[in-house]
Amino acid sequence: MPRAENRKRPPNMPGNTATGRRSKVIDAQKASETQGAQDRKQALIDRMKKLQESKKAGGKPTS
Repeated sequence: MPRAENRKRPPNMPGNTATGRRSKVIDAQKASETQGAQDRKQALIDRMKKLQESKKAGGKPTS
């Protein structure tokens, strides 16, 4: 039998892996961050389209 400090912990010990409830919370945070980034990107795209349309019309850009 190996010495205690040389034995590996079983893979299902708490703290070794992010499983169960903890991983669900992490997944939810990642999903909300991703959604927020997509919303900001879409808002930026919309603003750029408005600026381009106003330039084509010959007017001053409005923010």
